[in-house]
Amino acid sequence: MSESKLERVYLSLNALNLGEEAKSLIPIEEMAELYLISAMSFISCFPRKLYFVTWYLLKKARKVYISNNAMIPPTLRWLFDPMGQTFFRNGNWDYSREGTVFSSVPNSMNPLCFASRGFREFLLEKIALSIISPSMELDENIEYKSGETHEMSSSSCRERGKLKRDLAHVK
Repeated sequence: MSESKLERVYLSLNALNLGEEAKSLIPIEEMAELYLISAMSFISCFPRKLYFVTWYLLKKARKVYISNNAMIPPTLRWLFDPMGQTFFRNGNWDYSREGTVFSSVPNSMNPLCFASRGFREFLLEKIALSIISPSMELDENIEYKSGETHEMSSSSCRERGKLKRDLAHVK
């Protein structure tokens, strides 16, 4: 592991420590962002090994809002949804500054904006795939819940496997 990754974790833990000491002086939005950005540093340095630390920091960020009876801002709500949390823990975003046709980064100095853009692009991709092929499930590693649990039947699994094989031959 490179020194810069360890330095990133070290600095994020220091910032988190200072933030917790000055909790009464820091706005709750900034305290929650400290937890989330610290979680991002663990994701980038230890993607699979310390996943429980990421989970813990996400829970702490949510608790900041709940304990203060504050509403979670719309820009952060996706992080507290099961699908958003799965995306966040997988770390499937990049830090490129240029935007895409469908999404951009409003504040390039805030790492959460890059994760948010990645999640928006992920959702747009899944929406486009569901329009193109309505019989396909969203993704096998994402829990999709909208009030009810969607389970795949054995026939839909076979159809999906056949579709994947057909697409592989096309490539």
